[in-house]
Amino acid sequence: MRSYLKGILALVLLGAPLLTLHAQLVSEHLIKAFLRMDILTEQSQLVIASSLRDSTLLLPLDLGEGIRLTRANETRLTIETSEVGRSDLRLLQRKDGSYIVGLIEIIRGEGLTTDSRLSFYSTDGEKLSYPSISTPSRAEFLSGLDIPKTSAGYRFLELLTPLPLALSWHNEGTNLYAELLPPLRDEDETDKALESLLQRLPRFVSHWNGSTFTPFTPTKE
Repeated sequence: MRSYLKGILALVLLGAPLLTLHAQLVSEHLIKAFLRMDILTEQSQLVIASSLRDSTLLLPLDLGEGIRLTRANETRLTIETSEVGRSDLRLLQRKDGSYIVGLIEIIRGEGLTTDSRLSFYSTDGEKLSYPSISTPSRAEFLSGLDIPKTSAGYRFLELLTPLPLALSWHNEGTNLYAELLPPLRDEDETDKALESLLQRLPRFVSHWNGSTFTPFTPTKE
């Protein structure tokens, strides 16, 4: 342990960036689609696209004004678009060998109710009307939960109105996850009964089958 800490200290003294990662090679299909999508300003997207083709790129890439490229690999880009916004792009291969891009846009910040939406684009950046997908309902999230008629129970239900839905991609694969991330207050953090209820909220998963996403089902992943 002591030698490990000495190694870390040596890196700090040498000025090495401890929290940076080399970006992996990004598919041109994904870069091409990103350049034609309306996510950031045209200039910001050009800067990011140019950086993605640079084999020495280190992450995170900070463009200022809350904009940061935090993930880049062959099939995925994650961009913080503001202090509370994030865009997460995933390249999806279809059964015929062609590709589309799935885009999750999520808003989450202190005092804000989490909100997500999922849309799809061709590799030319054209917005597609398919494949359609229905996210889990409030009833599905609450199914099987025994909610007490107590202050914790009432606060729990209050936190789920409107539904604080968060969508996310699997780190490596194409699975799509849905969960609830309610906007907690400071006093909520110390309410053990409320914490217990929140921990029992299920997480759902949907699988890409080459043409669409399967219906969401509960998962323990």
